Amino acid sequence: MELKEPNAPHNCHTNRVYCAKFNSNPEYQNLVYSGGWDQTLIAWDIREGKPFMSIYGPYICGDGIAHCGMDLLTASWRQSDQLQQW
Repeated sequence: MELKEPNAPHNCHTNRVYCAKFNSNPEYQNLVYSGGWDQTLIAWDIREGKPFMSIYGPYICGDGIAHCGMDLLTASWRQSDQLQQW
């Protein structure tokens, strides 16, 4: 799995998006996470209207993003590493 900077190739989705979640922490209420078939989890800052971080790896095909404290939990549709904590 790979963490990318905002100017990296994966700063937008290239396939279907199946899940989007707002951050539940009041300090970070302007963050939205999205994921889908392109195996990319993207963190968006809605104040700026652009992503600030992406993680390549999770193959999300449903409601597969959860925010737990300062961590993200992703559920991927594959045979191994279905649940991952970021």
